[in-house]
Amino acid sequence: MLPASFRAPLRLYSTKREAQANTLPHLTTTSEIHLVSVCQKPVTHRVALAIGHVAFSNHQPLRRIRENMLKKGDVLAVARLAGIQAIKKTGEIVVLAHGGIGVEGGMVKAEVVNCVGKDTHVRAGRPAAGEVERDVEQRKAERAMQLELPIGQHGGVRIAVQVETTAKTGVEMEALTGVMGAALTVVDMVKGVDKGVVIEEVKVVGKKGGRSGGWGIWKEDGEKG
Repeated sequence: MLPASFRAPLRLYSTKREAQANTLPHLTTTSEIHLVSVCQKPVTHRVALAIGHVAFSNHQPLRRIRENMLKKGDVLAVARLAGIQAIKKTGEIVVLAHGGIGVEGGMVKAEVVNCVGKDTHVRAGRPAAGEVERDVEQRKAERAMQLELPIGQHGGVRIAVQVETTAKTGVEMEALTGVMGAALTVVDMVKGVDKGVVIEEVKVVGKKGGRSGGWGIWKEDGEKG
């Protein structure tokens, strides 16, 4: 027979009195878990940008990715496709995310970078005439993506995912899930030569649209409504 601790009924909410003061949106006033209603929210254009990176524990993955010598193929190309697929599957993976959001745009970037102390390629170039305003917005996002920053002692892969929609709820979870989908694919493709590979610093760095307006890199840009 199972111990008493294993026979206890599973609770998906807290019975502690202090939990009633919790303001997390996925908890009711009685601390029960529910899917937040967005019926009263306005439909707005929403954007979210998330980043993360995969850090290698030896020099093999960096060299093999650059020389396309891994058995499973082109790591960066497959990781980008996996990120797009993950974006579209967010509602099935994150249990309290709203499913069926119409993803209207998704950009997944994955770049292999050197270890700290190595020379890093820096992109250069001037904006074309008439593109200055758009270029400022683009450069702001590119700085937040950190795609050229070196990683650790053995290099790695930096990932950035931007998602857009016109909906009643944001796409931060879609962006984060896209990063994780791409990162896990990198891990899967290099684990044969690097057992110590890790995923680090996955986070949202900007969002805009909706009632709360802009946040992070777009703090001053988001509309309120």
